[in-house]
Amino acid sequence: MTLSTLLLKVLIKYYDNLGKRIFKKIQQDINKKKSATNDACHEDTTTILEGVSVYKYLEIVKDSRSNLIRSSLDEIPSKLMSRFERVRHTRLNANNLFSAKTQHAISLKNNHMDIVRLNAVDYSKLDEHCVRIGEE
Repeated sequence: MTLSTLLLKVLIKYYDNLGKRIFKKIQQDINKKKSATNDACHEDTTTILEGVSVYKYLEIVKDSRSNLIRSSLDEIPSKLMSRFERVRHTRLNANNLFSAKTQHAISLKNNHMDIVRLNAVDYSKLDEHCVRIGEE
């Protein structure tokens, strides 16, 4: 192990502990469901992913070379449906209900579009599915 690698590991550990102290000071919790890693040293603040070489960012699972894991893209319709079902059971009026549904769909699409760089075919499928679910 080189000196620069060792220094980098020490620096990362320092900032990790600093982040935990800041969250504790402002009385905030880290959402373990929304952050995941395959590094065991962070198991107290994140969910350990199964498998060896994947990571999760904004609920998008990628492999170690930043290639999208196909199952991450295939989960979008079920995520949208579960969100829409939760929103449907609220007491929102029609305008707010439509707004809540479309804002979540747009946010989910934008995350995948910006981070994953979807190709045109996948994006159009995702867009059609969002429209179809939004009309229900």
